[in-house]
Amino acid sequence: MVWVRIDDAFPQHPKVAKVGPLGMALQVAAICYCNRYLTDGLIPYGAANTLLDFEGTGTTSKQVLKHLLDACLLENSPPDGYRVHNYLTYQPSRAQVIADKAKKQASGQAGGQASAQARAQAKFNPNPNPNPNPNPKPIPETHASRVQPTWAAPSWFAPLVGLSGYKIKNHDRAAKGIEAACRESGVDPGAVIAGFAATWPTLKVKYRWTDPVATLAGKPLEIAINNAKANKNNGSSTPPAQGDQWASMRKVLEYQHPNVKEHTHES
Repeated sequence: MVWVRIDDAFPQHPKVAKVGPLGMALQVAAICYCNRYLTDGLIPYGAANTLLDFEGTGTTSKQVLKHLLDACLLENSPPDGYRVHNYLTYQPSRAQVIADKAKKQASGQAGGQASAQARAQAKFNPNPNPNPNPNPKPIPETHASRVQPTWAAPSWFAPLVGLSGYKIKNHDRAAKGIEAACRESGVDPGAVIAGFAATWPTLKVKYRWTDPVATLAGKPLEIAINNAKANKNNGSSTPPAQGDQWASMRKVLEYQHPNVKEHTHES
């Protein structure tokens, strides 16, 4: 999604006034996170501390999160994470967004087919019947229009759904593989996916990746896991520097695909 719904009286709400400017900023960041990654209001524990950088403010993300919990703007929902209070009252659900997206894709394909048929008729029949059939046959339903999302993704998988290049299909096998690798390494899959999602827009262009889920089936998953482990061991509240991630990604890709040097440059 590219927008969120926020009441114009939001800053003056008693709960918001109670948590102060930093709490209000974190609450808005939490809503934006949920809307972008279609989590239906859920923020995984691993991602909660990465929503905003509080360096230089004299406080920490954990302290501000506690204020939001105390004010009931966020709700603790173990073992998954935190939930934005009354999120679905004001924001569209994940199912609604995916259904609308599939409907638009199907509509676009149907329109493209109709346009192609019209061009073909104009090319091979330059003098059509001046009195066409007033009851033409309807255009057959396309396969895309019958596609309905049936896969229920785990909550930590949600950030991948909002990434450019994501393909709407059953990713159950890929999700199980990612979760197994994360559990084996002792890291929260939510933290791994949140860190990967944060760097996807840049790395997608840099290394010409197209599908975030397919990308995580390879070596980049190991790097994302290592970054999450380092983040966990250092007690950092923000993802590793993107420059470090790019450097490690570049070494792996140059090893796997020597010609990648032609498309990359040092930051």
